[in-house]
Amino acid sequence: MTGIKRRAPRYQEIVVDTDGRDTASQRIAPAVCHTSLIPFVARSFDIWSLGRAVALNEEPHAINLDKARAFLNRADSRGSENSCAADHIRTKPAPELLPAVLVGRNAFGSAQTVGKAVTEIRPKDAQAFEEIGILFEHLFGIPRFPPSTAQ
Repeated sequence: MTGIKRRAPRYQEIVVDTDGRDTASQRIAPAVCHTSLIPFVARSFDIWSLGRAVALNEEPHAINLDKARAFLNRADSRGSENSCAADHIRTKPAPELLPAVLVGRNAFGSAQTVGKAVTEIRPKDAQAFEEIGILFEHLFGIPRFPPSTAQ
């Protein structure tokens, strides 16, 4: 992480991708990042982990949940699971729940397989493109991708 701090002045945004387990990198990353982004799958095991994240915030040198943002990832395209999960996240003092919802679309897996973002693959999946655009808008304050680029 010291390497990240040393190179940080050269970049506008720093993204540290950590795995979902409770690891040293997951605990240290918020110290060098402006925002912690926590994806939640709208299922009970993922949502129950929110309680652990809130508890970790009480530890010294832990994740600063004041800088944390959550969103629903691999969400269902229909049904009540998403709204139930979102309601549960909102009951906690942190993290802030972003209005971005990434539905479990094949386009995300297809893009990952070829090492690209969903915004880079062809043919474009307009719905996935819109969903990731909403996330970017809330994270980086940039306007959503123009609809004409989603084709």
